[in-house]
Amino acid sequence: MATNRYFSDIAPTLAKRSKLRLEFPIASSAVDSSVVIPSDPQFDANAGSAPVEQAIGGAQDGRIFQTGGYPASVKAAVIGNPYAGTHSLGNWQSDNAIDIGVKTSTPILATQDGVISKVHMRTLDPSSRFSGYQVHLGSNDNEWFYTHLSRLAKNIKPGVKVKKGQVIGYGGAANGVDHLHLGVKNGNPLDLLGLR
Repeated sequence: MATNRYFSDIAPTLAKRSKLRLEFPIASSAVDSSVVIPSDPQFDANAGSAPVEQAIGGAQDGRIFQTGGYPASVKAAVIGNPYAGTHSLGNWQSDNAIDIGVKTSTPILATQDGVISKVHMRTLDPSSRFSGYQVHLGSNDNEWFYTHLSRLAKNIKPGVKVKKGQVIGYGGAANGVDHLHLGVKNGNPLDLLGLR
């Protein structure tokens, strides 16, 4: 029954957002506060070509990523919001979270410098609500929770220090939908990631 509830919650958002053309302003050369995410040629549609850089945020649009960086190597629609739909299990990892519609195998990035505190995997069945690897990334003042990863990046395990923007794993699916579920212990993830 959880699967049906999930799809009834998410289907209107997927249908509405699937036709969106997301555009993000390119920071001017005078602005050095933007975050640049290089693509990974191994997963790029034009593998073998030089990596393409996409500027994200910047002073001109007010979205300067000082608290967290964008969690994927490509921009994608937010398809699940905090405390809405299936984000109602009664813990911050589930409830204070967003779902980002990234495709399976999309490189998933650390939102900030920190230490991997926990890695767990229940099942890799993409039809399960709890599919994929789960990763906890702790920093001095916050903790991020990633789930539905299809696999981990090399050497990602508890105790490993990571840098903001470092690949920690690769996108996967749950309930048959490709997406990243990203929770944060303190603060609204939409605000911390500059998504509203």
